[in-house]
Amino acid sequence: MYNVGSTAKPVTLASVLASIFMAGNANAAAIDTTLAAPDHTVTFNEVVLAQNTAVTNQFAAYGVTFSGVFYDGNPTPLPLPSGEYVGGFSGHAVSNFISFGSGGGTVNPFSIFFSADIDEFAFLVVANTSLTTFRLLNDGVEVESHSLITTGSFNQISHAIGFTGVTFDQIEMTSGSPTLRFDTLQFSTATTDSDPIPEPSSGLLLAAGLIGWGGFRRRRRKA
Repeated sequence: MYNVGSTAKPVTLASVLASIFMAGNANAAAIDTTLAAPDHTVTFNEVVLAQNTAVTNQFAAYGVTFSGVFYDGNPTPLPLPSGEYVGGFSGHAVSNFISFGSGGGTVNPFSIFFSADIDEFAFLVVANTSLTTFRLLNDGVEVESHSLITTGSFNQISHAIGFTGVTFDQIEMTSGSPTLRFDTLQFSTATTDSDPIPEPSSGLLLAAGLIGWGGFRRRRRKA
């Protein structure tokens, strides 16, 4: 029914090996604060969509795509405890609920995809008190799973939720709340994602070729 928005990320040998390693060695820390200095922040004000529009690749230029979520162009401005959060719900947000008048309901699971590996993430969440499962994946392989209770009501900020200490490129969520709305995505690109596998220098390649050629000539003389 809904298009899956998946930002294409180059698959390299390094990322495959990292996924295998992390599957057995992941140790993410769940956090309840926003990030102090994220590389990227998406507030959903960057691209204005019609109410209840399925959000897929409209924010790809900002490093994220989605599946199973819809644009909320008229969220109620939500008060924040003084100094508790950076930013907040205002202007626009995204939700896993589409109004029944638009032929929808609640969608589970729903996902955020990142165009590059990230190693820290946080966002602001508003939902009824419920249990939400967060699966962190890298190249389709689960590296960590957390079940967290979102506390609050649909009329106010419940809290910030995030993860650090593990590399991933997708978050899949399944919420027990009738509606989970989120805003102010913060994330940072993993340092390992920008470290390519070292290639042999041209000098080393030339030396290896000369050694091989010398061995071949010696074998021919003996023959």
